[in-house]
Amino acid sequence: MIDGDIGGAAWLPIGMQMAGLVSAVLARLYEAGTHGVWCHRLFYLCMAFVGAATTAAIVLGTTQWLPWGATFAAMSVSVVLDFGPSTREVL
Repeated sequence: MIDGDIGGAAWLPIGMQMAGLVSAVLARLYEAGTHGVWCHRLFYLCMAFVGAATTAAIVLGTTQWLPWGATFAAMSVSVVLDFGPSTREVL
């Protein structure tokens, strides 16, 4: 029977994945601000951890590589995605 209780060890990967996604958003929001350096450092740290966790999950042969890989991909895309107005003129 499933009681919906997630063990304490399951919250660590969830927390690290959420920290990775939040750090990507913060890195974009504070790109040129005074806090930008710290946000970028936090992002790089989280990106390294998520990448290492993804690699470890694949090497160990577990099925838990997919959430880590999806987080890694979402972090990569969200950092380079630009929502600002285009500076190029339309042809």
